[in-house]
Amino acid sequence: MYRNCIFDLYGTLVDISTNENKKSVWEKMCEFYVFNGADYIYTELKRDYRRLMKIMYSEYPSYTCTEIDVRKLFKKLYENKGVEPNDTLIDYTCWMFRIMSTEKLKTFSGMNQMIEKLKRNNCNVYLLTNAQSIYTKKELEYLKMDDMFDGILMSSDESVMKPSEEFFDKLFNKYGIERKGSIMIGDTYSTDIAGASRYGIDSIYIDNEDGRYLDKNLHTYAVKGNDYDAIVDIILK
Repeated sequence: MYRNCIFDLYGTLVDISTNENKKSVWEKMCEFYVFNGADYIYTELKRDYRRLMKIMYSEYPSYTCTEIDVRKLFKKLYENKGVEPNDTLIDYTCWMFRIMSTEKLKTFSGMNQMIEKLKRNNCNVYLLTNAQSIYTKKELEYLKMDDMFDGILMSSDESVMKPSEEFFDKLFNKYGIERKGSIMIGDTYSTDIAGASRYGIDSIYIDNEDGRYLDKNLHTYAVKGNDYDAIVDIILK
């Protein structure tokens, strides 16, 4: 039996679809920036967003897998047009971008029941997610998941992401987790499963890719799709 269950979020517990390339997203974002004093045309805003993202990702050489805080990026876009935004404006800008670019956001069927069953069996449930906290905290509240976990770590708060060992280490150190009896559950082989393998803990791969990665042998277990009953059986056996 595993006592510490470390879950990925998007694709594992939450079904999400986003499209940040839609013309309508950038047109509306441009309107919002102009409304707040930053004189952009939408093609310029989209170009500068991507350019700044590349620059910001290059600024953290100490970690093997760097992560930025997108709030700093949206703030810089204002500053480049001579606007000094306050924290509230930055937050609302981020939320507008996320809302405009999100096409689907819901929990997978059976997810809540799985978490409840794990907790009834004295399992600790943690969230380790490659995510922007400015988006994800609101989404967890909206989905009524904000009180679900014994501990949460988001990559934008730590400047590092999966599959880096540093990110796992931060979670384990913060919450006093031991590697023995711990298992990572996720749907992305290159981050969730590869990260768990690097860190020396077991993993359950949620295979939504028709067995594409099953020959890599980094996972301990695999289930087809979001089969939460099978995941519970593995954890509690």
